[in-house]
Amino acid sequence: MVSRKGELAREPACVMVVDDDREVRDMLRLALEQVGYLVEDAGDGAEALERLQEGLRPSLILLDLMMPIMTGWELWEAMNRDPELGDMPVVVLSAVERLEEATRALGGLEYVSKPISIRNLLLLVGRYCGKAGGIDLPN
Repeated sequence: MVSRKGELAREPACVMVVDDDREVRDMLRLALEQVGYLVEDAGDGAEALERLQEGLRPSLILLDLMMPIMTGWELWEAMNRDPELGDMPVVVLSAVERLEEATRALGGLEYVSKPISIRNLLLLVGRYCGKAGGIDLPN
């Protein structure tokens, strides 16, 4: 992509939201797209894994742990068995009790407890993906 000034424009970072709750996925999509990120989503770990194996390479995966078909734990384990997927950044989004302990068992992944603070989540996503360039976050 080339900007008007002839400079190469950077493609917006892609964030993948993996959560079985359609309302959560929609809310996160709206918030992330509003500030300029591209968003892909999946309703369970199996769907996410299939998309990743087909070549989707998000800058960050926001991962719920408790999902039907394939849980977030199972997806994370499958990703770590695959050399092409094992180094992708993952942040856990969950309402699971003892979330800090659960993420420690996953190698110390960062996490955001549900209910989610959109402002804090956007700040965290920005650390992984850079500022998207949309709206400024309120103080």
